[in-house]
Amino acid sequence: MRDCHPDCNGNLKQFNMRVRNFEGYGLPVLFDEWAHPACYTYATLQEDPNIREFWGISLDKMWSGLFETSGGLGGAIWGYVDETFMVPEMKEGEPYWKTFAKTTKPDGFQGECVGYGEWGIVDVWRREKPEFWSTKKAYSPVRILKTEFPDYEPGTPLVLPVFNRFDHTDLAEIRIEYTFKGETKPLSLELPPHGKGSLLLPGDGWKPGDRIFVEFYTFDNKLIDAEMITLGKEEVSFPSCEPGPGLSIEESDEAVVVKGRNFSIPFSRSTGLIENAVSNGRVAIESGPYLDADIELDHLSGAETRKVAEKFIVSGESWRKDTLSVSLTDGKAEVFLSGSYGETDLDILMTVSPDGRIDISYNAAGVPDGYVKQTGLYFILPDAYSFLSWHRKGYWSYYPAGSFAGNREIVPLYNRNLVRYGECPDQPWPMDTHNYYYWADAGADSEKPLTQTAKGLKENIYYYTLSAKGKNAGKPVLSVVSPEAELACRIGRQPKGHLVLHVSDKWDYPEIAWGNYSKKLQAAPVSGNLTLCLNKN
Repeated sequence: MRDCHPDCNGNLKQFNMRVRNFEGYGLPVLFDEWAHPACYTYATLQEDPNIREFWGISLDKMWSGLFETSGGLGGAIWGYVDETFMVPEMKEGEPYWKTFAKTTKPDGFQGECVGYGEWGIVDVWRREKPEFWSTKKAYSPVRILKTEFPDYEPGTPLVLPVFNRFDHTDLAEIRIEYTFKGETKPLSLELPPHGKGSLLLPGDGWKPGDRIFVEFYTFDNKLIDAEMITLGKEEVSFPSCEPGPGLSIEESDEAVVVKGRNFSIPFSRSTGLIENAVSNGRVAIESGPYLDADIELDHLSGAETRKVAEKFIVSGESWRKDTLSVSLTDGKAEVFLSGSYGETDLDILMTVSPDGRIDISYNAAGVPDGYVKQTGLYFILPDAYSFLSWHRKGYWSYYPAGSFAGNREIVPLYNRNLVRYGECPDQPWPMDTHNYYYWADAGADSEKPLTQTAKGLKENIYYYTLSAKGKNAGKPVLSVVSPEAELACRIGRQPKGHLVLHVSDKWDYPEIAWGNYSKKLQAAPVSGNLTLCLNKN
């Protein structure tokens, strides 16, 4: 078949032929275009480039689903490298490239470049984009089938189930090794092509909470794949709030202020929202929480429907307070706030502990049902933060250091190095702040432009911490904490330049559901829980 675009489950009806679960019913099937990278979702790529990382689930589902079928021959990603370029303007008349650009971009994304899209897993400079690692992992010819062992017994050997997806190579022909506490040791396994077996790691004094790094290499030292094996429940060093004495409440005509040692949280009488919460002498939160709701109302929209999809988006400027009450109960401050965004009602309960922990629960009524892009709460932040750190439960057990969506990282929020068009970027792709195809300089119109990594949603976080600069670099200031890794966070900027922290308890990318994987989450009910921590500075 030609121009074949199956969905991520391997279903396709085209040219009077039908494919189900990657099977062609007697005919071999080769898909010439599948798991198309998310290059047409212009607004999302500008706002939240994590859609690139999320796309990797589609490719993994497709290759894993096809591999063991009788007639599935494979599929091709569109494509390997970005295909964009800048054309000089003609001296007279309307430049032809602007006319061409209008045929391939939605209104408002004129940019400075032409081409059909940034559809590569590497960019024009061959720098690895987030899609690259997902592609390497999805197509890996060696697959460890289990990376978490919650019931591991200390002192016993570890048996890893392995799938050899090579067509002609026995695993005895590759180099296997594991690393534990800085010491690397060799492993060996004879396993024929397309065979499934077990890789035995002898007991090495391991205990629950330990992590073991396993790597597969060709004999000329090229990495085939790598996995991080977790024994027991993963240990997470959560940011800790500073213990303190009891809380007090101070009232004025303008605000009700909850005070603890080294922090104060004013709640505006007019809006009921937090206004300029201070931790250790500096503003940690300017205002919030606001309802964050972005919902596709009518359908799962793809590239072809991006101009006509109906959305429901809550505007923070439409918030109106109904009631605000603050009281001390069992040593904690309970703040109840109710109000509305037009026809959408919102109730919020905030419980402040003496150590600076803020537990927040919310429930919204009157939100129309549809497909979730994100629902949760957001906060306006000061420009006092310069570093971001997180620990999360990623789709892959291991990401290389410095990855856009790694499981544990500490990165700067900003990069003031403006790379001009045509200059070779002396930096990895995640550190970029400008894009000459999707939004030119407008996407980073700030004295402190956010990096791609900072803007990208971090899914399934255990914690997500923003910290200050200078002598306090790396010391927590504001954290979102989720012990069960049930939240997602990202940083953005409002049109007026304010820094925004988005905390989502539901998130998805319905824009790519036209063939790629999406969760297909329904919006209702719009409610959730989250925890903030004003940490020791």
